[in-house]
Amino acid sequence: MASCPRSAYHCRMKKIKTLRTAFLCGLLLNAAASGAWYTVRVHSRGIPLSDVEITVRETGTAYYTGTNGVCVFSLPGNNTNTLTALLAGYLKQETRLISTNVIIELEPVAGTLPDVLVRGAAERRPGKTAGMEAADIARTTQVLFGDVAQTVTSMPGVVSSGSSIDGRMYIQGGSDSEMTAYIDGIPVTHFYRFGGLNTLFNPSYIASAELYSAGYSAAYGGGMSGVLSLTTRTPASNGSGFFDFASCCADLFYTVRPGAAWSLTADARASYYQFLPALLYPELKDTALQAIIDGLVSIRYTPAQNDRFQFLVLGSRSGFDFNMPALEQFSKTDTPIENGRSAGEELLMVAGLSYAHVFDAGHRLTAACAYTPWWSLTKASMRFISSGLTEINPGITQDVDMRQTVLAHLIEPSLRFESAAFSGNTVELGCSGRLYDITSSLDLAHFTQALGSSEPAVHEEKHRSPGNDMYELGAYLTDSFMWQALTLDAGLRCDYFGYLSSYALGPRIGIRADLFDVFSIYARAGRYAAFPVMLLTAEALPGLQPERAAHLLAGTSFEDRDVLIRAEGFYKEYTGLIKQDISRGLVNAGERTVYGGSLFLQRKQQLRQWVDGYLTYTFTRGTETVRGRSPETAASRYAAADGVSYVPGHIREHSISLLAAFTYRSNDVTPVFNMFEGLKLSIDWRVMSGKPYTMATNVIAVPGGSILMFDAYNSARTPWVHKLDIKLSWYIEHMPPGLLGALFGAPAMPMEIYVAVINVYNTENRSDFWYYVKDGGLSVYYTKDLQLTPTVGIKMVF
Repeated sequence: MASCPRSAYHCRMKKIKTLRTAFLCGLLLNAAASGAWYTVRVHSRGIPLSDVEITVRETGTAYYTGTNGVCVFSLPGNNTNTLTALLAGYLKQETRLISTNVIIELEPVAGTLPDVLVRGAAERRPGKTAGMEAADIARTTQVLFGDVAQTVTSMPGVVSSGSSIDGRMYIQGGSDSEMTAYIDGIPVTHFYRFGGLNTLFNPSYIASAELYSAGYSAAYGGGMSGVLSLTTRTPASNGSGFFDFASCCADLFYTVRPGAAWSLTADARASYYQFLPALLYPELKDTALQAIIDGLVSIRYTPAQNDRFQFLVLGSRSGFDFNMPALEQFSKTDTPIENGRSAGEELLMVAGLSYAHVFDAGHRLTAACAYTPWWSLTKASMRFISSGLTEINPGITQDVDMRQTVLAHLIEPSLRFESAAFSGNTVELGCSGRLYDITSSLDLAHFTQALGSSEPAVHEEKHRSPGNDMYELGAYLTDSFMWQALTLDAGLRCDYFGYLSSYALGPRIGIRADLFDVFSIYARAGRYAAFPVMLLTAEALPGLQPERAAHLLAGTSFEDRDVLIRAEGFYKEYTGLIKQDISRGLVNAGERTVYGGSLFLQRKQQLRQWVDGYLTYTFTRGTETVRGRSPETAASRYAAADGVSYVPGHIREHSISLLAAFTYRSNDVTPVFNMFEGLKLSIDWRVMSGKPYTMATNVIAVPGGSILMFDAYNSARTPWVHKLDIKLSWYIEHMPPGLLGALFGAPAMPMEIYVAVINVYNTENRSDFWYYVKDGGLSVYYTKDLQLTPTVGIKMVF
C-alpha cells in the first residue's frame, strides 16, 4: 500500500525544531561557538519547490532544496549575507539574510524550459476539469494497492465501479475504454491491467494529475470522453527517496541529479496480499487480487537551457489465480453454475522518449515516441448460466474450458510545434500516429445448452489471429486567441484509421471570459472519434467504423489563492458504438445519450493551514439503444430487444467524494499539544448511487438443467455504495541529531508511521448480483466490496 507523502509544512517544522534543539545543545556544550543554522523554505503559489539552487553570494556556496521545498545549512559568524534563489522556469530572486527562518516565493516566467514543460503547454488547452497535486493523490491511495485511478475517480465528472479493487474510470457517461492518458507528455494508451483491476500509475512518483473532459483540445486523440495527463516528480540534486513497507505491499523510491545536465528517478514496488487481508478475511483467497511487481525509471538530460531529453520506462508483471466466488459452495445443487477456476498472467511495459526545445522567438517544439509491448495469458474452466449482465444470450447453460493468449506491440510517435510569437495569440500544430501489431490465440472447448433444448451442442474451437500491421494517423491545428478578458480556442483534428479505411474530422471550439480576476464563465464543444483497440484481437471485422461522440459543456468557476469553486453541465451524444450482432458479429449499432453536471469545492493547501481538501458531486443520466441488429434466432436472443432504450451498466446517477486532511500545527493557544506537530488525519469518503443490472425473476426447469428468466435489461439498480476510509499518520525522527547533530551537523532521518482503515463503518456495499439455482429455487450471490480492513505501515525517508 502506497502511503501519503510528507506534509511539506510538517517537514519544515520538524527540521526547524530539530535544528533548534541541536543549536541549543551546541550552545550548552560550547558557549564560545559562533555561527548559526538557517532554514530556507521555497514555494510558488503555495506549492513547495524542490531542487531550487540557493547561493550565498558572499561565500559562493550553493545549496539545494529537497522534495519538501526546504534547504537547511549553517554559516559562520554573524555577518549579513545575501541569498539568490534560482530554478529554471521561475524568476530569480535575491533575499537579504536577516533571519534564521527565511521564506522565498518564486513566480513562474515564460520563455524558458522548466521541468514542467508539458504541463505548461497543457494549461493553455481547453477542457481542463480539475488538477490534483501529490498531497491530494496521497489521500485517496488508502486501498490495498496505491493507484492514481483512485484519485481520478474522485474528480468532478468521473465515477468508478464502486469497488476498492477496480481501477476503471468512467468520465461523464463514457465507458472505461473511452479515455487516453499521457505521462510527462508521453502517450500511454494501454494502462489498465487485466481489464481494469488497476492501472500502471503508482502515486509514489506522480507529482500531479490533470483531467480533461468534454470539449477538450484537438491536440489530443484516441479517446472519446476524456484525457488524463500525469506529471512525475521533479528530481532532486542532492538525492532523496523513501522506503515504504506496509502490510500489503512495499515500495522503494529514489530520485537524484548526479550532474548539472542529468537526473534520475526510479521506483520499484511489489504486493503480497496473502498476509494481512487474507488473514482478516479468508474469503479473499478466492478473490481476483493481483500479485504485482511494477516499477518506473525516468532519465532526463538537459544539455542546454532550451533543450531537454527524457527517457521513461514503466514496467509491470501481474497475475491472479482464484476460484469463481460462491460456486464450489453450490457445486452439488440441482444445476451447478458459476463454478470453476480462473487464472491469468500479464506482462506490460511502456517505453517512451521525448525531446523538447524552446526557441528564443517564442516557439516551442516537442517530439515524443512510445513503444508498448504487452503479453497476456488467461485460463478458465467453469460451468455457468449467464446472468443477463451481457447484452446477448441470457439464460444459457455452458461448460467452458478456455485458454487465450494475446501478444501486442504498439508504437506511438508524435510531433508538436507551438508558437506564441504573436501577442495574445498561441498557435499549435502537430501530428501523431499509432501502429499496432496484435496476435491472439484462443483454444476453446465448451458445450452450450440452448433454451428449451435437451441436447447440448458441443464445440471445440481453435482461433489463430495472425499479426497484422494496423495504423492510425492524426493531424491537428489549434489557435488560442486572448483579447482582454476573453479567450477563444478553436481547433480541427483529422484522424485516419488505416485498418478501417475511414476518416474522422473533429472540430473543437471553446470560449472563456475571465471577470474580476477570480470569476470566469466558459463553454466548449467538439466532435471526437476512436476505435476500441482490443477488439482487434477478434476475428475479421468487415464494415466496422470508428465510434463517434459529440460534446457540449458549459460552466463557471471562482478561484483565488485559498479556494476553488467550479460548476459544470454537459451533454454528449455517442453514435456508431460497436455492439454484438447474432449473425453479423460486431456492428456499429449502438447509440448513447448522456447529460449531467458536476460541482467542485476545494480548499487549497497552504503553509499554515490546518484543514484542506475538496468535495465533488457528479450527476449523470443516460440511455443507450441498439438499432438495426439482425433478428433473433431460436437458440440465441438479445437481452435488450432491438430499439429498446436502457441505462448502460457503467452509469451511476449520483456520485459524491470528500477528500480532506486535518494536520495539527504548532500554536500559542494550546502549546501543550504542540508535541503532536504534523499529526495528520486524512479522510476519503465516497457515496454512489446503484449500478444498473438485470433482475432475475424466475427459474424454469427444463430437461438437463434450468433456465433463468429475467426482467427488462438493466431495469434495476444495486443498492447505494457508501464507504469511509481514514488514515492517521505521524512523522518522527528516526535518528535525532541530538549532541551528534549539534557537534557534527548530522542530519535527521524522518520516518512516518501510519495506520489506514478501509470501510470504517463496515458497509456491505453490494456492487453486483449473480444468480444460481439451489434446491430447485432461485438464489442470489452478492459481489461485495472490501469490508472493514486495517492496514499498517512505516515509511523511511532518506
